[in-house]
Amino acid sequence: MGLEPTIHQLCDAWIASVQPNERGARGIGGREHRLHANGIVFHKLTYSELRAACVGLLRVLTFGQMITVVDRDHLLLWTWIGDLVLYSGDPAIPRFFGVEETEIRELFTSALCASFADVAQPAAPTSEEWTRWRQVRQAMVPPALDQFLSRRHLILAYLSFPLLEALLKKAAARYISYAGRVKSEWDAPTISPLGILDSSNMRRRIYKVGSTCSSLRDLLFLVFERVADADLRQDLDDIRAHLAEFDGTSIDAFERLYRWRNSSLHGETMPTRDWGHRPHNRISHRPVFAAGFLSGPSNGNRQRDRLGGIVAFVWLLP
Repeated sequence: MGLEPTIHQLCDAWIASVQPNERGARGIGGREHRLHANGIVFHKLTYSELRAACVGLLRVLTFGQMITVVDRDHLLLWTWIGDLVLYSGDPAIPRFFGVEETEIRELFTSALCASFADVAQPAAPTSEEWTRWRQVRQAMVPPALDQFLSRRHLILAYLSFPLLEALLKKAAARYISYAGRVKSEWDAPTISPLGILDSSNMRRRIYKVGSTCSSLRDLLFLVFERVADADLRQDLDDIRAHLAEFDGTSIDAFERLYRWRNSSLHGETMPTRDWGHRPHNRISHRPVFAAGFLSGPSNGNRQRDRLGGIVAFVWLLP
């Protein structure tokens, strides 16, 4: 056992430090509980420790009443995982995305860049520093680009769902193609109109060879039930339990993601609404979740190769 207990303890301590303010809303937790403030360096973590950071930082990224807070911890983690996935740095290590997957790699890169756009804002600035920063920005950044950057999380939210779908299909390549064509028969549990999972498994949707699957929910269940190993299933169960805490309903977490995806991409609702203004306390009341499940061979001791089965991106995007 390495730093996994410490990572979870720090995340628990941060959540416990978040207290209601005078208006009854939750404030920002103590920065003394942040991982980077306690010597946690992401590029030095083992595979197991990196998994713990993924799950732990999701829990502090969004909590109670769907409030989302993006901290430097999240930016550092996303940077490192993006580097692992996109740039191996060793010609002996196969690239995660093959030549035929260039478009998906570009989508992954675009989502990563969107998550970091405009992070040059000063951390915890004084009023004078903030005013000066805004003056410099207005003088140097064209208005159209300024508006584009201010909507980076909205852009990222719209990119997140096709990215999630593509990565799920990559993980389950034995069962389904990128076009959604079923290659090997599988089935998925049914969900009631109220979003409740049929735990009896008496009624399951069967996907026969040659049929198509366009359901994000069923793709999530495919990876969870047939692709993930025991450790990844436990991580995903932890994430599902966390998502269930949002409103106290019995809606299954995978069904919730499916509904968010449909309502957002069909133009029914915007996937995000921002009302924060600094990268370390970005807040929204309509966050959108996206998780990239990366699977591949776990050969040797190289950390990048050991990304097989990891929840490499666990984003609850503001």
